Amino acid sequence: MSNVRSGDLKPGRKERFAKLPTEMQTKIGEFELSLHGIRESTKDNYLGRIEWFAGFLVRQGIQRFQDVSKHEIDLFLSGYKNPNTKNLFIQVVLN
Repeated sequence: MSNVRSGDLKPGRKERFAKLPTEMQTKIGEFELSLHGIRESTKDNYLGRIEWFAGFLVRQGIQRFQDVSKHEIDLFLSGYKNPNTKNLFIQVVLN
């Protein structure tokens, strides 16, 4: 599968995306293809959040989404105070 995405990435996101391991880029591309019937702004929001999470994982030494443990998810979510933000991240990651 190609790592090409349907839309242009916002400034800064292109560089962040390019720094991710190829396997994470592929999974994010697959996730993007699964997003049907939602507005482009919502899709962009979801993709930005999953890329942010992926970057966090890489900084933790994790190179594949499959290797994430509950500990890393809890550590990532602990940086957010708003329960709605946490729930959105959880929904995006579960998809």
